[in-house]
Amino acid sequence: MSDYRSAVENAIRAIKIDFSPEEVEQLAADLARFQEWLAPLLAVETAGIEPLQYSFQGVNVLREDRPESGDLESLRRVAETFEGGYYRVPPVIE
Repeated sequence: MSDYRSAVENAIRAIKIDFSPEEVEQLAADLARFQEWLAPLLAVETAGIEPLQYSFQGVNVLREDRPESGDLESLRRVAETFEGGYYRVPPVIE
């Protein structure tokens, strides 16, 4: 625990924040508990395991995006307003 206390005291001096002795003890105890929690994770053999960019390695299940041409005349018929080859839409922001 004294190693953790000295580490906490060094960090406190570096960041120039005042802590009471009780707070220093609590931080040292928290750091010790964190180290105990971390130890089994560090013991896992990870040699040869490639890191993941995401938590899953799925294949893109979406279809390929291929543009399809439509009949311009049928598209004009369903449009409310079509001027000069463009669709006229109502303003979104006034």
